[in-house]
Formats: sequence, C-alpha cells, structure tokens
Amino acid sequence: MEAVKISAAAVVGVLLITAIKPFRKDFAVALSILTGIVIFGYIFVYLKSAVGTVGDIMARFNINGTAVEVIFKIICVAYICEFASGICKDAGEGAVASKVETGGKLIIVYLSMPIITSLIDLLANFL
Repeated sequence: MEAVKISAAAVVGVLLITAIKPFRKDFAVALSILTGIVIFGYIFVYLKSAVGTVGDIMARFNINGTAVEVIFKIICVAYICEFASGICKDAGEGAVASKVETGGKLIIVYLSMPIITSLIDLLANFL
C-alpha cells in the first residue's frame, strides 16, 4: 500500500507543480521540495525498519559496525545529494546541480577511505 501512497503523492505533486510553474516558478520549486519530503516521510518507516534489522543482524553475528556505519553514511549522502540535485534541476539550475553531484561524489570517496585502507591492509597481510 505504501507504493500506492508514494505514487499518488508523486502524481498529485507533479500535477500541482505543472499547473503552478508557468505562473510562479518559486512556488513550484517549493512544492517540489514539499513533495519530496512527503514521499520521504512514507519511505522513512521502511528505512527505520531496515536500519533496525541490520543492527539486529550485526548484534546476532557479532559483526563490527564500522563498515556498516560507513556504508549507511554513503547511502545517505547519495540520496541527499540526488534529492538536492533534482531540486536544482527542477529550478533550472543545472550548473548548481552538477556541483552538488560532484560534491556528493567527493564526500563518498572521503567516507569510503577507511574501508579502502582496511582492504589494502588486509591484502598486504596476505602477500
């Protein structure tokens, strides 16, 4: 049922944005942001459940949480930057959207460095 809610929110949002955009572009951008927030609200319940399940699995099998925490941070950065980039594109600011995407990619590289370092150390120990 959540898929229906998400789809309905998206369709209603897009219809309203399309109707308002020719007259008030600033309201259309604000409505786009609001639509994204509403959709995220529907998704948040599942995200919270998924994070809880991963935490339970980590506790059950005694898994170190550092790598999983980094992966969740990377996923969050990717979604936030994608959301912001989409808003910038909707507002007609493709150049700003490109900078947001580049910044997100650099942050992801930075966040992944501890995992990359651990993998290199692990490989060095085998050689």
